[in-house]
Formats: sequence, structure tokens, C-alpha cells
Amino acid sequence: MDRYSPTVRRDIGRIIDPLLAGLHAILGAALVGFYLEGSLALGEFDDASDIDFVAVTRAPVDEPLFDRLRTLHDELSRVDSRLALDLEGSYVSPEMLRHIRHDAVKVPNLERGPGECLKWAPLWASWIIHQSILRQAGIALVGPPPADVIDPI
Repeated sequence: MDRYSPTVRRDIGRIIDPLLAGLHAILGAALVGFYLEGSLALGEFDDASDIDFVAVTRAPVDEPLFDRLRTLHDELSRVDSRLALDLEGSYVSPEMLRHIRHDAVKVPNLERGPGECLKWAPLWASWIIHQSILRQAGIALVGPPPADVIDPI
């Protein structure tokens, strides 16, 4: 069994490993958490699934950092794998991860699909669904267990 899913999926590592390496290179100690959630965390990942992630940065991402992250995601979208276009996630601060909120704070966000790129998007009311899945079943690849850093829902 690998560290990405209860179901062994080596192809996930072809995307997650370079993503994490890039995040460590760009963010260094400012990367305080990286979590997989969604179908991967719930053990329901299949050939039509995307890879849902939440990256936690010590402080909100600023424009220069955003540009570097966008370049990283642009590079990853060219990896020879179906999953290269199936990354979906957000970059949030520890405060945004911890507290249950649904205001329209804009964060770097990536949606799946051809032509998608990292953009600024609001955390809407649906953010609580991601927090809930993450808290109950999230996979921590960097940082403490999700239940330790997300308030009870």
C-alpha cells in the first residue's frame, strides 16, 4: 500500500511527488501542511476521479508567490498522465483551515480540466464540505493530522 490512498495507485505519485517537491522548493518552511481529501481520502478513488488537495501556507499567499505556484502548476499540467489535468485544490492559511467559515475570501485555487490554471477564487459555503472530509478522512503528507488543525464541524 502506498501513502496516497487506501487503494494502491502508483500513478498518483507521478503527480503528487513533483508537486510536493515543487512546493518545498518554492515555499520552504512556509509550507505547514499538505493534505489529500475527496475521493482519495474516502477510499473511493477511481479512473474518473480527480486528486483533491489542500496546501496550508504559514501566511496567505501574496502575488509573487502566486506567480511561482502558477508556474509550477502549469509545468505539472504537461506531465504525461491523465491525472496531470485532474488536480483540484486550494492554498489556505492555517486560520482558514482551522475555523469553519464561508466568507468569500479569495485564495489560490486550481480546478480540474484542460486549460485550467491556478487562479484567485473565493472560499464559498462549500468550503465546509472540504473541511469536513479533510477532518474526518484527510491524508496528511506534510503537517499534523487534519483533525488536530481543523475545528470540529
